[in-house]
Amino acid sequence: AVAGKGGDPSRGLPIRGVTLPPRHEAGYLHHLEEFLGGKDHALLGMAHRARLGIGEFAEPRCEVAAAYYRAAADIALKAVENSEASAVEFVRLSDEVEKVEAFTGQRGEDDALVKYQQNLAEAGDAPAQAWLGHRYYWGAGGLPRDRARALQLLGRAAEAGNVEAQYNLGVMHAYGHGVERNREEGVRLFRAAADQGYVAAHNGLALALTDGASDNNFTEAFIHFNRSAQSGNADGLYNAALLLRDGRGVEKDEVVALAYLRRAVTMDHQTARVALGWMHLEGKGAPQSCSAALSYLKPAAERGPWGALLRDGLDAYLNDDIGGALASYEAAAELGYEVAQSNAAWLYTERCPGAGCMLPHAETRKRALHFFQMAADNGNAEARRKVGDALWYGDGVSANRSAAVHAYRIAAAAGDMQSRFNHVALLLQGEDLDAPGTARGAGGDVHARARTLAAQLYADASRSGSGALYPALVLHSALEARAWALASYGRGARGIAWDAYSDARRWAGGWLERSGASGLGESLQGLREQLGEGWTRRKGRRERKVSDRQMLHLMLAAAVLALLVRLLLSLVG
Repeated sequence: AVAGKGGDPSRGLPIRGVTLPPRHEAGYLHHLEEFLGGKDHALLGMAHRARLGIGEFAEPRCEVAAAYYRAAADIALKAVENSEASAVEFVRLSDEVEKVEAFTGQRGEDDALVKYQQNLAEAGDAPAQAWLGHRYYWGAGGLPRDRARALQLLGRAAEAGNVEAQYNLGVMHAYGHGVERNREEGVRLFRAAADQGYVAAHNGLALALTDGASDNNFTEAFIHFNRSAQSGNADGLYNAALLLRDGRGVEKDEVVALAYLRRAVTMDHQTARVALGWMHLEGKGAPQSCSAALSYLKPAAERGPWGALLRDGLDAYLNDDIGGALASYEAAAELGYEVAQSNAAWLYTERCPGAGCMLPHAETRKRALHFFQMAADNGNAEARRKVGDALWYGDGVSANRSAAVHAYRIAAAAGDMQSRFNHVALLLQGEDLDAPGTARGAGGDVHARARTLAAQLYADASRSGSGALYPALVLHSALEARAWALASYGRGARGIAWDAYSDARRWAGGWLERSGASGLGESLQGLREQLGEGWTRRKGRRERKVSDRQMLHLMLAAAVLALLVRLLLSLVG
């Protein structure tokens, strides 16, 4: 059995036509057979294996992967015009469950936010009508792609003067999306929005000047495209880039064209992605680079109709069908979707064994590691650290600490904060991630390196505002305190300073010992228990519990005080 509650979620019937190969290593021939049978999603499966050198590919084959992704990306662009296609949404389960209001706006017509907007729209609220119309136009947030409904909502909002609705309705009329194509009505709506200061509407006006009609004017069109581009509109950036690249209506400027396309890609413009991929692949208008081409063609290809697997997985999860969620995510993982690989690993870790996933614990750990490894190979640094954790503790695999250190080193180099914390902790225990086997017994040099790494970690965490800030601060402060103690009182202070470091490391959450835990939150909770849960602070007549930041300040103050007391006692003694 496959998807559905209570079964083995990962093997069996096809999911949206996608079947898993009998062996992961034999996937290329499996997908080739699928493709020859008319299944376009197989292009992604073949490209994924060629890109990473999996199975039949003894090594990565960039050019082969690029050819497959390029074909899939072209299909994906054409599929956008399919009235039944919905937006491809890359929802990461591990991120959503951390939010106070998890999965807000993702439950379709049953979502509380959608119902709220529907009530406002029915009462005549134009912004709500525009919001809902845009979602129905794209089929986003679990709503079906319903352009007739979008036309109705956007029409009401446009009549009320909502500029965003006027622009989007203009697009529908100009391209004939959900309504008979009407160039004049599209231009009228674009101009109405532009006259009210909606700069993105200038892109629509320019399109009417480049559609092959007798009144086309590329010089005037570029002025409108560029004005829209300067305001940060992705379509304006893309269209202005094409005219700059080809020298139509404006002097040719490939440098500015390339910059515009790259900026459009940062705003998730799919056609710009494909254009950049082609340019890098052929070396026309951009430096020839297969790896650069892949960085654009792969995400563009993943927006194809096969991306509906991600929505299927999310819908199943929201309906408590863990087996169904795993079946969809595993099918998408097979096609190379990193978010699907990470979601499958997270489900095996957090929801299995359990309802809808009745597998033995050992099997769930093995499968979790498999998908963490897939996500790590796909560039996910956090997944790489999870692989290191499994290797360190022998969770789902035989323990191999040298391989774990190697995984931590790769994740740390990729910027994973927790792996960088592990780097410092391992260094102090005698393991050097940069040069395995050379750190042990290196004495003061080890602590000097650890101090430098901890300072860099704290500085980066401060800039990024990540959850690693407080643990990094504690580790950095402890090593600075140790260095000060040694400098002030000589080698005899080593034991005292080390005690302070050990306390700080324990308070920081013991990330090395349980890196899968929530880190700071659990550490501060443990500290509250040590200091007394009843601690409060008076302000007028109100009493409030000590905040995390205030608790950290108390923790650091206690550590400094303890260090000073120990030093004083040692001097007296």
